[in-house]
Amino acid sequence: MTETGQTSNLHRLVRVGVLFLAKSILFALCCSILIWWFHSMGKQIKDGVYPVSEAISLTIEMSALITALTVIAWLLSGRIRRNATRIGRSVIAAIGTLTILSLYTYVVETWRDHWTPEKGLTESAAFMPVLGHMNAAFFADFGWLGYLLVVVPLAALLSGSITWLLYASKKYEPHTGQVRLR
Repeated sequence: MTETGQTSNLHRLVRVGVLFLAKSILFALCCSILIWWFHSMGKQIKDGVYPVSEAISLTIEMSALITALTVIAWLLSGRIRRNATRIGRSVIAAIGTLTILSLYTYVVETWRDHWTPEKGLTESAAFMPVLGHMNAAFFADFGWLGYLLVVVPLAALLSGSITWLLYASKKYEPHTGQVRLR
């Protein structure tokens, strides 16, 4: 490969990375607002359930997890239909997000259903290692159902909408990494 070809590939990689990062940041910010609103964090702070710092931390952690899972959906959906139209790519991104977030909910609830006190009484034991405290905050009791019926569909809609907006402003081709202004 020539030096010009390598430079071109590097520029393409940087452009795709910047667009993907911008898409992820926008999604994470919107998810944080969605989670704060749906889980009534302001009310929970007022009621003394969480101090402000913990409510903010839990919201950011869950938003980061949802964003990470959604990025996986975006990466996989970009490989499914490379020549899809703008609306097709948006629908694929939304369905991918819905599927992966639903699977995550299933995994957490399956873990919880197989938990017994003999395995430990910590949140990590009951709601999965590492993510136990955060999962407990959002999935305890019937919180998982609200998450599955409200947060997951809204996050999927958000994922599809952000994908649609990305393709509205530019002709972006993820399989080649080319960005062409209209």
